[in-house]
Amino acid sequence: MASQEELLKEIEERKKVEAALRESEEKFRKIFENSAVAIMFADADERLVSWNKFTEDLLGMTPDDLNGKTLQSLYPAKEWEKIRALNVRKVGMAEHCETAILLKNGELLDVDISLSVLKDAAGNVTGSIGIARDISERKQSESRIQKKVNETVEKLMQAEYHLIQTEKMNALGELTASIAHELNQPLNVTKIISQSILRDIEKGRFSAEDAQKDLPEIVKQMNKMAEIIVHMRNFARGMANAREVQDLRTVVGNALVLMRQQFSNHQIELLESHSPEAPQVKIDPIQIEQVCMNLLNNARYAVEKAPKKEGMRVTIKTYFAPDKKHVVLEVSDNGQGIPEAAKPMIFQSFFTTKEPGKGTGLGLSVCRKIVEDHQGRVEFDSREGEGATFRVFLPMFGNGTLDAA
Repeated sequence: MASQEELLKEIEERKKVEAALRESEEKFRKIFENSAVAIMFADADERLVSWNKFTEDLLGMTPDDLNGKTLQSLYPAKEWEKIRALNVRKVGMAEHCETAILLKNGELLDVDISLSVLKDAAGNVTGSIGIARDISERKQSESRIQKKVNETVEKLMQAEYHLIQTEKMNALGELTASIAHELNQPLNVTKIISQSILRDIEKGRFSAEDAQKDLPEIVKQMNKMAEIIVHMRNFARGMANAREVQDLRTVVGNALVLMRQQFSNHQIELLESHSPEAPQVKIDPIQIEQVCMNLLNNARYAVEKAPKKEGMRVTIKTYFAPDKKHVVLEVSDNGQGIPEAAKPMIFQSFFTTKEPGKGTGLGLSVCRKIVEDHQGRVEFDSREGEGATFRVFLPMFGNGTLDAA
């Protein structure tokens, strides 16, 4: 039997424990009440049983509004699904998610919710504790930043579009003489036939047989002019074509329609070499034609500026790459070549080796952008004084690269 002294000691120890417990509870109560986050306790039926003052302030609710309120009623249906997904995975560790909670006035507030379950000694769930932090200011800040990013991206895209259009119109300006020549040929044929018809009519010898022979030729020449004009309009227009499967040789041919005479006028030999098999690619034909014209224009300038003025030559080729996955458009020249110091910069916007007023410095930059948008690449090799070769690699249609594009 314990002595009186032992009993007094035990009572004193118990009082100390109770005092420590009261002190601990008081500290917890102060933390709970004065916390700058919303803290909520719910029972096993997910009904609120306790909360701090910050919860009332955050939700704009009174104690009567919150008493017995279900957790589900605090969230919109889609957000409650997030909470339930956390609860079913609960294994005793706190989990959190960003969600939106309903305020008394019906508005939504962005919060970060941290959830934990409460269990008894037997491991049975007796309730849960949730801590909600207001993240609305952060979300608004993120939204403003994202808006600025979107606006910046839009401006960059517009600037890029205008750069491409500037280079395109610059190319058309350089081709004015060639285009005039291409239109002049069918005009002259039409004029000669029409003058012949008029003379025959004046002399009374124009017959129906003559009309059946001459008038279709006039229509043919007019159609040729119309095709050239339509092609110029398509090339110059702002909107890009939809991607379509094309024979790359056809795109090259369309570019040469507008450029061949220009090479002839400058006494530059223009050679062609194409794969006998049709190199099919899925492309915007107008954009790839622009790439072709830019490379040809650069090659023409390079041979004209070379010290050697005889035997000026530019070669354009299309063929299958060794990897059997790409089709290559190659333009080479025997011109002045690219200086070593300029090689790292030739694809930079506004960099040019041409004389002032002779180029925008956008050609190769635009070419690379267009080709990369087609999931391709541009390579070159050159030695100063020995010419240059540019190769455009485009994914071949049918190898799975662009089939679904």
